[in-house]
Amino acid sequence: MSTSTEYTVKDGDTLWGISRRFDTSVDALSQFNGLTGAAKHVLHIGQKIRIPDAGSQADSEITLRILDLAFRPLSKPALKVDFDGTSHEITGDSEGTAGPLLVQDHAKGLQVHLRNPAGQYDLIAKHDSLPLGKKLLTLTSRKMLVRGQSKFDQGTGTRTTADQQRDIQRSHPTPHLPAPAPVPVPAPTPVPAAAPSPAAKPSATASAQTKPAASTAPAAPASSPVAPAPVKAPATQPAPPPQKPAPVVKEARVEGGKPQQAIGTVFTEANLLLTPANEKYRKLLIASAKQHGLTPHALAALVNAEASKLDNGEWNANAKAGSSSAAGLTQFLKTTWLQVATDKRSAVNQMLKKAHGFEQVNGQWSDKDYSIYGKTGKTKTPIDSASVLKLRFEPSYSIDAAAVYGLINMDALRKADLNVDALAPEDLAKLMYLAHHEGAGGAADVIKGQLTEDRAAELLPVQIGASSAKELAKRFGGKYVQAYPYWLYGYIDSKINVTSYMVNPGSLKPRSMADIASVLKGAKPPKPAPKPAAAPAAKPAASTAAKPTPSTAAPPPSATPGSGKLVNPLKTCVIRSAGLASAKSATFGMVRNGGTRAHQGIDLQADVGTPVYAIADGKVIAISKAFSATTNFGASVLLQVDVNDLPPTQRQHYAALYPKKSLIYFFYAHLSAVDITLGQDGTRAVAAGTALGKTGDSGNAHGMSTIAKGGHLHFEARYRTENIGKGLDGRLDPLPFIASYTMPQ
Repeated sequence: MSTSTEYTVKDGDTLWGISRRFDTSVDALSQFNGLTGAAKHVLHIGQKIRIPDAGSQADSEITLRILDLAFRPLSKPALKVDFDGTSHEITGDSEGTAGPLLVQDHAKGLQVHLRNPAGQYDLIAKHDSLPLGKKLLTLTSRKMLVRGQSKFDQGTGTRTTADQQRDIQRSHPTPHLPAPAPVPVPAPTPVPAAAPSPAAKPSATASAQTKPAASTAPAAPASSPVAPAPVKAPATQPAPPPQKPAPVVKEARVEGGKPQQAIGTVFTEANLLLTPANEKYRKLLIASAKQHGLTPHALAALVNAEASKLDNGEWNANAKAGSSSAAGLTQFLKTTWLQVATDKRSAVNQMLKKAHGFEQVNGQWSDKDYSIYGKTGKTKTPIDSASVLKLRFEPSYSIDAAAVYGLINMDALRKADLNVDALAPEDLAKLMYLAHHEGAGGAADVIKGQLTEDRAAELLPVQIGASSAKELAKRFGGKYVQAYPYWLYGYIDSKINVTSYMVNPGSLKPRSMADIASVLKGAKPPKPAPKPAAAPAAKPAASTAAKPTPSTAAPPPSATPGSGKLVNPLKTCVIRSAGLASAKSATFGMVRNGGTRAHQGIDLQADVGTPVYAIADGKVIAISKAFSATTNFGASVLLQVDVNDLPPTQRQHYAALYPKKSLIYFFYAHLSAVDITLGQDGTRAVAAGTALGKTGDSGNAHGMSTIAKGGHLHFEARYRTENIGKGLDGRLDPLPFIASYTMPQ
């Protein structure tokens, strides 16, 4: 059973300072001690604060974001949340964000109620269980519509239909994406080929990229070298003018709590609900879903699960993964995209055949490389892979390919004797995502109960970390083979929610992944045993002493961490100049190749083996020990810093750039040693000046072992950790966070 310790408040203490001392958070202490409102900000000398032990680590850390029916944040929403068998009343911020909620037992689920203008609570979310780890839960109230800067005003005024229609229309910009322009290229040159053999079928999983066992077509003969034919897109017809969408009628609680009817054009064709930023994909989703026998809501949910997101929630059609070859709107790996191009159902396949007169588009393996070629009769024509891969960034092809790839996996599951056709259309999105996550073979093993204990014990730690995996398995009697399907099905449920993409879901209640497995004659995983509750701290003995006086003084610098100290990442910081046109090329921005190429951080000159230090109090949240890598960043450390732990000047600078961000991240790359290890929760608290490791020449700094050879620490500042790829996106200039440095002339 988890326990807690007690801390006695002293003169000058603050909840923030106490949280930093014990490596926890203000929210954790507030929830653990039942502190709300002013009680969080005014402590009393002698007050007892319970400190959760490591064993009390929450299963889930849930942040809520509440939006109205037009997808705008509800300012300061009043919420009642039920979890861990207790109820809490909380208020969100001006951006509709509330939390985080530290849920000790995820299996007990969560209910979220939103207070309406009449003072009553409406249930807006009910989850029987929650995903493990940190999650952002975005909830849309279908009964609220924001007016101006507030959720609703006092009084009894009413709103006109025109007002509400303009409100909704303003939230939904240009609704349709223009068709991509054709790519004119010369016609391919035929290549004589030997007798054909069958093409390789696409792999069942995007991540595996394994060489198929079936025979594949041989490459073109070496005696007939011909440059591969680039892709030629067919001429496109002018797109028809978009049809006026049907109006949506919604109940809105407005001034004084009086219900009104919000009648506005929200582009509701096919009952498909999309955020304003993703409205431009509506026609593509509807067309692809119709083409492939899916519902647009299922396809939208699938695309949303796969896509990288911009800050406004838009699916990023130009996304590139930093750690793999995944790219485009639906994040296809190179080999998987080429394999989908060989499926006759895909738009890429049909375009290639129409543009070049091919009868077939087939694929072949050569060692570890996969390529495609067109075939007409016995003539084979190599197709330029790079041109085909560029189509990943065209949403029309990327959305279509996501649907086709799902169908490919469904075909594989049918061959595994799973009755996929027994499922309702809205259930296919979850099964497709499961097959994408596990591979069709792995998905079949999980559903049919053929997953082995050893394999489950290998998979679960990869997904949630070794410590969390061990704790979850304990709740299943130490059986990973039960814990993994339970986690996996819950994860799929958290990623795919078809009704979120329906304007009017009606009475539809999509099945859980466990229920879908049951329809496919699989077994539902058992539920975990209840998590032991934290032992309540003993009440302090009654005292006749005078009432403690409030402690409002600022804490002395030595009292707790978080004093805003800033330490340079190297003892001496000099901008690198060796091996570059000038030192400017080692600074942040578009400074490489005559201003045409981005440099994502700064390079500080250093010989291999120079110690690197934590720039501020914070937590190391990621480590890479790729010391032998010769590409990308090599070995690295990522430090997370709360803005409150920055000195005032840097704190104000960051707040001016990103007023809604409370965290900043510092990235150290090309290291030769990492001197710290992560704790059971996957992090490690460090103080400013803590040695993190040593500079090196790993990654694409290979061979830069001395300052004369260009040796350096690559140092970045980031305002987010997700969707970090090439270019400057997600990054900012780190120089303002360096206490002192030298710029060579």
